Amino acid sequence: MRPAAIILLLALAAVTALADRGALPLGPVDVYEPGQKAIIAWDGETEVILLSTDLYLPAGAAVLEFMPLPSKPEVELGSVRAFYALSKYLAGLGGLEAAGYRSAIQVVLHERLGPHDIAVLEVGDAGELEEWVRRYVEERGLPTPPRLGELSSLVSDYVERGYRYLAVDLVTLEGHRTYSVEPIVYRFRSDRLYYPIRISSLARGETTIQLVLLTREPLVLEDLEAAGFTVVVEARVPRSLVEEADERLAFMDCDEYWVTVARFSGRIGPDARDLEARTGFSLRRIAPKLAFTAPIAVAACAAALALWRRGARGRGLPAPAMLLSVAGLAAAVPPATFAASLASAPVPASQALASGAYGACSILALTASYLLLRGRGGGLALGWAASALATVSPLYCLALLVVKQANPSPLMLLHLAAGAMAFLLSIAALILMGLKWGGQA
Repeated sequence: MRPAAIILLLALAAVTALADRGALPLGPVDVYEPGQKAIIAWDGETEVILLSTDLYLPAGAAVLEFMPLPSKPEVELGSVRAFYALSKYLAGLGGLEAAGYRSAIQVVLHERLGPHDIAVLEVGDAGELEEWVRRYVEERGLPTPPRLGELSSLVSDYVERGYRYLAVDLVTLEGHRTYSVEPIVYRFRSDRLYYPIRISSLARGETTIQLVLLTREPLVLEDLEAAGFTVVVEARVPRSLVEEADERLAFMDCDEYWVTVARFSGRIGPDARDLEARTGFSLRRIAPKLAFTAPIAVAACAAALALWRRGARGRGLPAPAMLLSVAGLAAAVPPATFAASLASAPVPASQALASGAYGACSILALTASYLLLRGRGGGLALGWAASALATVSPLYCLALLVVKQANPSPLMLLHLAAGAMAFLLSIAALILMGLKWGGQA
């Protein structure tokens, strides 16, 4: 049975804006949690999470936060230095008792770390949690939070799935401003890279979660996308950099770590999925490469066939050949530029397909220019094919911008500019071919 943990966020406030972890309001004032960030290292058996949260709350407010974990954790205080070190390289309880509830809820760990007062509970019956929380806040002079029934239901779901551990983190801050609470480090056993999402459905509004994931090998991207995350960056980082950030994250015995930066933005509903990721083969990772290379491979085969075939020879057509050669060179610029980003960062397959179409257009246009110069009949067919791709490719790029309603990136602007040039040149070449080729096509 796989265990878990949950961090309770109870505040003297109604959480009305962004929140990333489970939150329960306790009083008539507002607490605002604008963001959450975490660095997670996982070697297939052990996971270390360095977690930090930004909070905006009134003077004297106290906060309890909830986060499910897959097994009983070790808890330590962390440092924001780890976030600074990794972000620069890329662009972590006095006398808490549960008397009378030991059979259902037991306190297995209690630590006070900076502004955090943390208790780790082992939950046998989530139905006892409501009363435990009421006693907990009453002992500290805090009002009873609403939505305890919803919390109990969520915790019950985690317990049924084997997540039996609940970390209760009481955070007390002063002042009426935004705080970046000192991060906490959790270390626990897990057979998958794990980060809780569903528990955050207790909070209302939009939220943003950014994760830096450190593993031996690349993660299965489909697992990240299933939890609603978008992969921003994938790369390898030297172990020395991870050690500089925080030695507790550098427990894997390898010279380089695979780093994945993932972001979640939006609302978290009760049906949200927790992040449970593995390493291994990912079709999502190779799909852009396939989309990029497939049209280029087809064009290369067509060009090779046209060069191999013997046919009637006519007089050469240097003017259209020259136009098509320039069009082919223009169309070659976007895929050549795109290939570098394809090797270093995840890109949508749709963009990869657009660049692949440009590459195919370049191959066909350059081959057609050679055949036309030599007076070979296959030049006309390849010229038409190159012109068709030169027309469709920039229109496809433009459609991607419209559908995604995004500002064009420099690479996409390069696609559009090169496509326009290739289109005009290839159309001019076709006109000249139509006028001069005659019956020799």
